[in-house]
Amino acid sequence: MVKGWIPISISEQLGQRLIALYSNDRKRPENQKFSPWVNNILLKYVEFQEQQKEYGPFLEFKDADQAMVNLYDHERKKSLAVYIDSLKKKLHCEYHNDKTDCLHVGFCLGIPEVYRLLIKDGFKSPKSSRNN
Repeated sequence: MVKGWIPISISEQLGQRLIALYSNDRKRPENQKFSPWVNNILLKYVEFQEQQKEYGPFLEFKDADQAMVNLYDHERKKSLAVYIDSLKKKLHCEYHNDKTDCLHVGFCLGIPEVYRLLIKDGFKSPKSSRNN
């Protein structure tokens, strides 16, 4: 075993899916091996989870359907909806007067269940209207 690394086991099916993603990943350096590539994916996941714990506890995902995403905002002590506009391919926040780029909309885009729903419906992530 290489020093600084530990072995892990995953299902064969997941391994095949990862290998397919690795093979088709045009953003990775050509000389990057599979193990470091998987390590980077896992590192991004762990960092995301840590950020969610640190910065995201005031928002809570309740449920979603084709028309809306239900959230609970602990800071405001209020349930709110983010509406899904299938025609315009945008999300609109009920709390922020139908804004499409508020933190509630951004939070929704980070929820895997919601993101899958949106992609299935042909959505693409909105571009921020804020100046950088």
